[in-house]
Amino acid sequence: MAQSYGPSYAKTRANERLFERQVLEHLKQHGPQLWNILYALFDVSRSLAIIPVLRNLKVGGYISIDAKSLTSITEFGLQRLRGTS
Repeated sequence: MAQSYGPSYAKTRANERLFERQVLEHLKQHGPQLWNILYALFDVSRSLAIIPVLRNLKVGGYISIDAKSLTSITEFGLQRLRGTS
């Protein structure tokens, strides 16, 4: 049986996809950023909505985070922006 999530889930996912693209575009344009800077920049309302987005980008291999929390876009992330992944 297929699982149905409804309009609330669809809206949440659409917002997450938009956040993902914005984070990737930011890293592409401005270079590596500290994780905390990305959090503050993209979650100005303190809703915590950016946390799963950053986690998904990391787990998906679209961003990398070094030991000093410096976050960079990966080649896979650049491909996703180009629409080839």
